[in-house]
Amino acid sequence: MDGSLSLYVVIYDRSPTVDKNFTDQTFSLFIYDPDGEIVWSQINVTYSYFTVRALKTGVHEIEVHNPNVEPIRGYVSFNVQGKVTVRPLEPLGQLMSLISLPIFGLGFWASGIYAVLRKKK
Repeated sequence: MDGSLSLYVVIYDRSPTVDKNFTDQTFSLFIYDPDGEIVWSQINVTYSYFTVRALKTGVHEIEVHNPNVEPIRGYVSFNVQGKVTVRPLEPLGQLMSLISLPIFGLGFWASGIYAVLRKKK
């Protein structure tokens, strides 16, 4: 895949009761590429957001470690964008092709009239 990968991870709402010993909603996040090498990691964060260029195709692994006793809930959002090739002169070429069609048509029509006039002489 030639493009970029965005990942947004949020942890929220661990416990409905407020406890004075309640720890911050932190987690550690590790993202591995298909070869098992770490692409992104953050330790003891409440949320994580990153955009990275995906250099390898395949299955990327996400590990979330919870250092606290309370269970965590959250959501993960992926946004994958492919590479877009920009060709600034392509619309001009298309316009020139479109304009040339009537010119060729007039040329064929005029050559037909010229051929008919030459036969009459």
